[in-house]
This record gives sequence, structure tokens and C-alpha cells, in this order.
Amino acid sequence: MKPDVRQTFTGTEGKVWIGADEISEIDQFSSEVTMNYEEMNFVGHYGTFQREIGWAGEGSLTMKKINSRALKLFAAAFKRGEAPRLVIVGLVKNGLGQSQRVTMKDCTFDKFSLAQFENKAITNEELSFKFSDYDVVDLVD
Repeated sequence: MKPDVRQTFTGTEGKVWIGADEISEIDQFSSEVTMNYEEMNFVGHYGTFQREIGWAGEGSLTMKKINSRALKLFAAAFKRGEAPRLVIVGLVKNGLGQSQRVTMKDCTFDKFSLAQFENKAITNEELSFKFSDYDVVDLVD
């Protein structure tokens, strides 16, 4: 059977929310889960075994700098020694209107930019985050 090109996902159809706010200025988004292992060795075996001991979630988003969103979210809290814990939702659609959506929970951010610019260039802001829980909300068959 011939593939239908409308099944492909594109970033043009992507959306991201931080809390209840849709991030319309989003340029790039990614999130991934990595399994953590403890390496183990046994007498009589030359191979190294791995025992899963947990997982770690992390991601990043890049936005066009059109507002002070990151400063509003983080500046006062970081100064008080607090880390806001947020929910991020990422959604992407294919050309058939089918959606894949994932919710990342307990998201923490390690850093944000206080000020940044480059002469004759559009300013982007990149935020990296980590999360301790996620739900796969919508899948495409």
C-alpha cells in the first residue's frame, strides 16, 4: 500500500502549553524519557548486565522573544530560592488532523535568561526543563 503523505507530522501543526497558557511564539519543542540503569557484573559472565532503576524526563523549548514570559515565571521565585513546578503539554498533528499529545508534570527549569540580544537578529529564548511524571493523552494509530 502506498503511504499517505498527510500522515506525516509537521511542526507547523505543533502546540505547547505551559500551565493554561498556550505558547504561540514557540519555534521548537522536544521532550524525552531516558531509562536509568545500574551496571552489574557476575562471576563467570564477561558481559556487563544492566538493571533498570528508574527514568529521567527532560526537554527543551525555544520561543521567539516577544514578551517577558520567562522572567514573569521564574525571576521572583528563583530569587526567593524557589523553583516553580509546572505542567507542560505538547501536541502535534498530522495532515489528517490526528493528534499526538503528551502531558509532562512536575516540570522544573534550571535556568532562564535575564537579558539577551544580538545585533540584526531575531531574539530567541531557550528553556530546558526536567519532569518527574508524564501522561500520554492522545496517540495516532
